[in-house]
Amino acid sequence: MKRKIAVFACLVLAAGLSARQPVSCLDAWGGKQAELYAFMSGTIVQAEDSTTGTEARPAGLKKKGIGVIASALIPGTGEFYAGSWIKGSLFLAAEAAFWYGNIHFNKKGDDGTEKYEAFADQHWSETRWHKYYNSETDPSTHELPDTKTQQYYEMIGKYDQFAKGWDTWETEGIILSSNRQKYEDMEHAMNQEYKKASTFAALILVNHLFSAADAAWTIHRYNRDITAEMHVGCMEMRGALVPLCGLKVSW
Repeated sequence: MKRKIAVFACLVLAAGLSARQPVSCLDAWGGKQAELYAFMSGTIVQAEDSTTGTEARPAGLKKKGIGVIASALIPGTGEFYAGSWIKGSLFLAAEAAFWYGNIHFNKKGDDGTEKYEAFADQHWSETRWHKYYNSETDPSTHELPDTKTQQYYEMIGKYDQFAKGWDTWETEGIILSSNRQKYEDMEHAMNQEYKKASTFAALILVNHLFSAADAAWTIHRYNRDITAEMHVGCMEMRGALVPLCGLKVSW
């Protein structure tokens, strides 16, 4: 709930009151300016010398740009800058968890890749494939790479054209022989691990964006909550112009 407290400090020149003679409002204000600043030194960092009124800037205001950039780089740091330690800790903990998930599942994907490539090297042979492959009757739509690239390992399991290169084809005589099926299952499991890693990578990006946006909002709320306004003016009291200062603080 927003509350407003109005504090009014009336600074009166003794000579002006006692003599009941008009006094220059600006002169009266100038004589007490240092005293007023000292009184409000914990709240106000600047105020204009004016008889028409001005707004004062509260001390401790945060810069949104700093918070946004900080959270965009490391989620949670912008919230720390704004003094929101709980939210900052949550964003930072989420960042650590998402990075752990990304690294963990990428590692599992890499391990799966090594295993399924080793399985292919053991059970699929290009020499065997050429031995049984008949280009006139068998499908011939893909050209096998000369080196064992990622595409090479994908093609020998994916396309029926290379089915006869599997050792179990010699005994089973079917396109989807048992070792080819096992190989495709291994490849699928590997790809699933990489997909999980990609999901965590996306969550990392989302966490950065949300933390940056939240840092901007948190700093906005922080600055709004300590907003202070000071009004300086004069009013006639007992035949004299009296400098009057009003301070309003909202939270």
